[in-house]
Amino acid sequence: MSNQTRRVSTKSTTKRRAETRRRTREFGRQFFAYFMIGILVLGTISTVIVAQAPIGAVPASATAAPTLGTSQFDALITQGDQKVAEGKANEAIGFYGAYLGQNPGSPEVNLKLAKAYIASTPPKYGEASERLNRVLTLDPAGGSGPFASEAINLLAQIRDKVTPVSSPSQSVITGTSAVISGTGSIVAPNTTITATQPITK
Repeated sequence: MSNQTRRVSTKSTTKRRAETRRRTREFGRQFFAYFMIGILVLGTISTVIVAQAPIGAVPASATAAPTLGTSQFDALITQGDQKVAEGKANEAIGFYGAYLGQNPGSPEVNLKLAKAYIASTPPKYGEASERLNRVLTLDPAGGSGPFASEAINLLAQIRDKVTPVSSPSQSVITGTSAVISGTGSIVAPNTTITATQPITK
């Protein structure tokens, strides 16, 4: 009788093991199916969020600049140029700004950003003026270089459109090519610069 009991218990043990394996396989299949569905849902949600980003917002790819290679930096400039060509200067500002966030010493891109500020809606002449003054200091050929020359012309065009800052300590200086120490500005030929803080030579 003990042999018969062993056979019955062996059969029931075998059945339990087979049932456990079947349940494990079924659970694995269900887990895999739910995992794939989750991946698809997350991908769809992220695509919708990216597609609904507000106009003028800096794309996520642009803010990942610390790990970008040269070709990705060039892509930021190209995308900015495309936006300007499409008449979307406000969006171009984001691309140029992202580039300059990692490479602020580029006179060419500072000039492009200044032009985008001028072409934006509404025009941002104050920001454009700041960028154009930076171009004057960054042009490797100095004040007679191609970027500086274009910056001087643009500064002359927007001079009357830049909102002056009124202050009791306001001073006016006219120069021919002198550098004002302590402010980071350059007096361009035949221009008037208004300063809101004491100026030292």
